[in-house]
Amino acid sequence: MELINFSFGVILISLVLFAPMVMCEMEESDVSPDELPEGMDPTNVPPGLKKFSFKTPQLSEEEQESLFFPQSLKCDGCIAVSYQIYTKFFNLYEKYKARSQGRVKESDLLDAFEGVCSAKNDDYAVKEVGGSLRMVGPGLNLRQDEPGIIQGGGKMPARMRNLCHQFRGEIGEEELYEEFLKHPTSRQKLEGFLCRNKGQQLTGNCLTVGQSDRKKSEL
Repeated sequence: MELINFSFGVILISLVLFAPMVMCEMEESDVSPDELPEGMDPTNVPPGLKKFSFKTPQLSEEEQESLFFPQSLKCDGCIAVSYQIYTKFFNLYEKYKARSQGRVKESDLLDAFEGVCSAKNDDYAVKEVGGSLRMVGPGLNLRQDEPGIIQGGGKMPARMRNLCHQFRGEIGEEELYEEFLKHPTSRQKLEGFLCRNKGQQLTGNCLTVGQSDRKKSEL
């Protein structure tokens, strides 16, 4: 047990780790009198005193073992990969825009894309927030300081590399760069093309509302 003081009150956190980097589910409940810190008057409990307990969620076999993004993470995974592609493309664009309006050498484009598809992706992880499985990392909206335990590693790096290779095989590096050049300063435009595009199944991972937020209660 650890007592942490914040400006909005006191939060009591009960945390049990079953293994390193285990993802857990958080539940909030009132603190019972026998759980109060030593010396605290049970008749004068500060407002905001809550207990947060963490337990490991039940993951489907697909979420644990699949080398491709499971349904619950397809949208977040697509956004993460599109962010990495955009970042590489934008760096190339900045390098070439002064002398060729952003047109790049084919070899540089292939090297940049290979950099995305072979990256370690150590900055990405999964956590459970409000009963939903979500990804955290560069380019994603979910803050890493949201309550919850982060699980990194596992199949995540392979899933990101595999999706990158899918984009490469089904769309192509040059075609994707041409799409980027339409709006080189807008990451959202490339993200929309890759993740919210009705043209093909691969690029529609974020079209269905709630697709990336599988509720554990539905398992």
